[in-house]
Amino acid sequence: MLWYISLFLSIAVLAIILRIAVDKRKGKTRIVYVMLGCFAVTYLLYLPPFLAQYDNLAAILGGFINALQVITLDADYLQFYDVIKSEVGVAFLTNAYYFLLAFIHIALPLVSALTAVTLIIQYISGLQMKMIRRRRKTLHVFSELNNEAIVLARSIRENDKKCEIVFLDIKDNSANNDNLNQDLQSYVLNEHIESVKARAKKRKVYYYCISADEEENLNSALAILSFLSNHPQEIQRNNYVTLFSTDPAVELMLDSIEKGSVNISIVDKNRTASYRLLQEHPLLKYSENGEINVLLCGFTSVSQAVLRAISWCGQLHGYRLTATVIGQDLEWSAADFKADFPGLFTERYDINFIDYKNEVEFFEKLNKTDVNFTYVVVSENDFRTTIERAIDLRRFFYTTDKKFEKAPPIFAYIENTHKAEAVAALATAESNPARKMHYDITPFGTTESVYSFKNITGSDIENLARNIHLVYEDIFSDGPIDVNGALKRYNMFEVNKNSSRANALHIRYKLLMLGLDYAEQTEAEEVELEDYLDAKILELLTYAEHDRWMAFLESEGWISSSIEQVKAYQASGISRGRHNCPIIKMHPYICPFEELPGRSEQMGLPDSTVYDRELIARIPDILHDKWGTAGKKYKIIKSDIEIGN
Repeated sequence: MLWYISLFLSIAVLAIILRIAVDKRKGKTRIVYVMLGCFAVTYLLYLPPFLAQYDNLAAILGGFINALQVITLDADYLQFYDVIKSEVGVAFLTNAYYFLLAFIHIALPLVSALTAVTLIIQYISGLQMKMIRRRRKTLHVFSELNNEAIVLARSIRENDKKCEIVFLDIKDNSANNDNLNQDLQSYVLNEHIESVKARAKKRKVYYYCISADEEENLNSALAILSFLSNHPQEIQRNNYVTLFSTDPAVELMLDSIEKGSVNISIVDKNRTASYRLLQEHPLLKYSENGEINVLLCGFTSVSQAVLRAISWCGQLHGYRLTATVIGQDLEWSAADFKADFPGLFTERYDINFIDYKNEVEFFEKLNKTDVNFTYVVVSENDFRTTIERAIDLRRFFYTTDKKFEKAPPIFAYIENTHKAEAVAALATAESNPARKMHYDITPFGTTESVYSFKNITGSDIENLARNIHLVYEDIFSDGPIDVNGALKRYNMFEVNKNSSRANALHIRYKLLMLGLDYAEQTEAEEVELEDYLDAKILELLTYAEHDRWMAFLESEGWISSSIEQVKAYQASGISRGRHNCPIIKMHPYICPFEELPGRSEQMGLPDSTVYDRELIARIPDILHDKWGTAGKKYKIIKSDIEIGN
């Protein structure tokens, strides 16, 4: 009976070992559990043969010693061949016993060796971690070693030659140590991101939750915030957490927890690509006779981000914005988009969807639109389709114009930098001087442009967004503001940060309407904004700012609420007494500009238009970095861009 119990227990333990081996939640300790399990199986299998030949105490000790000898390859299970055969009796059980013994003689030494190597690596990693913690250099920690992390790390190294860079966990086989050249000078450690705990008060630590698994990124960010919550604010303020995610639910999760003074931000690669496009290539530059007509080819996640961004970016008094989306089998995706952002499909907007079945139908329907497109964005499901569509569109626009002059700019979403460079040089006049012509296709959204240190922490939009929040704090304050407290409030809600970023991007559009622009490093003479802001212009820009803010909220899924609805959700408690309600995304100020003073009065609040006017007048404070949070100042200069109006 003992033989059968030992056999079946061994099989059960092996099943448990297998389950532990594939359980990622056990982390780096699972190899130890596997080794202990294999040792237990070895002991269980050897105990009955020893009991058959020796007394109990000798058998217990002998089985243990023999299991240790298996690890060192110094045991021979064939010495018990006759005993096993005679005691077990049943042929197939005897064979099973032989097989398990043979298997464990191979498995236990291998697992033991692997465990020893793993523990040595972990020990070395622990020593490196202790050394890293004690230094005072700026530290950059990546939750995972993958291609995007390497691209970002290279831009960090270019920005700071003395900083320390640490990668944790390798999950992308294409991103291995061969990708890390000597210039990167980084560490690859077998640790979890929250275990890198730098406690120095004056040391800046940047955490990048950059795994391809967005749920894992959220888990890492929450773990870091949990650890830092027990530290003083002076330490929290020196910790920066960047979470890479395109999931709107992540914003809700972060908004629901206490962040303290930790600087945390979400980077949505689709949003980032669209913002950079509209910042570097403003819609106004290509407008014609007050018309901004945007064509979006394909309805990928990038196209949707661009559509949402142009809905508020193109809100400029005196200009008319239309957007046309053309894609294959658009019915379901368009319906989902309309359901998510119902406010964008009111009478204030002109957004149209065109569905096509094949290439012939694509151009037939495009030709029937009879719209003079001024801005074209192409983002199909893959590079080949995107570039072919962009080239076909360039030919289409030329051939449908009798003078062959109809050539709106075409922007193609291309992630791969090398491919983007090839597209940018596609048959240009410089590369093909004999033809003296080019396709004029501009790539955007490359990995290097999105995953760059400057873009994430020090872009113009990020710098100005913080200053915009501080201006609003200053407007509402009776005296000097507490900058640290204001920035803490800025970090509380992601929707507020995104609103400030949109406001920051739109500053350039407002200045362009006045024939102005801004720049950080320029020899151009600075002009005084107040010289361009008479009462009429100020009112027009205030009107545009409200339209921009309103369109931004609607592009985030918000809708308008009546005064009666405001009173109802205030009474229910779900808005905590606020006049807007983030839970159900309703805001009473999503209304025409002329209605704002009346709505403010009905709610017993100050006229909100006053704050919009004040913000416009204080654009110089935003650009001049009044509170020194950006570390750089921007000049207001005359624009060299000729807008099409």
